[in-house]
Amino acid sequence: MVKLVIRHAQLIPAAPIGIPDGRATRAGSLAVKKSQTAWATALMFCAVFAGGAAGSLVREALSLGISGLPILTETFGINIAACFVLGWLYAIRHRVHAHVLHLGAVGFCGGLSTFSSFVAELERLAEVSFGLALTAAGLEIVAGLFAAILGETAGRRFFPRRSSE
Repeated sequence: MVKLVIRHAQLIPAAPIGIPDGRATRAGSLAVKKSQTAWATALMFCAVFAGGAAGSLVREALSLGISGLPILTETFGINIAACFVLGWLYAIRHRVHAHVLHLGAVGFCGGLSTFSSFVAELERLAEVSFGLALTAAGLEIVAGLFAAILGETAGRRFFPRRSSE
């Protein structure tokens, strides 16, 4: 006969969102207080929303007068700029609040860069020549990685970590 023994199991009743109760719960992989989780999550969503709206508006304003070169997509420069900003934000991530990273990296850069337009433009190039589309995709990916590395280098140089961090 098999006996199942459960030791140290404790169920903690959930507190209503936003009401501090002092008990800890698991959020992701961290133990945090329930009230902190609710407010932090709300602020994170607001930061991502505001950053995404701003990034999308900037992308639209920049893309109005940009026509693509025959070998590049029309969003090439915009996506490369977003990669640079992402690299810079990665370099300074220890010096800013997490909500600034949500606002900038997830929201703004997510709204500024546009994968769907990139793919649609690659499809347009593929109608002309599949090799041209493949070349454009490769160039944009390599340039994006280079821009992210350049942004990280700039962030580390102009905003170095303090020696105590």
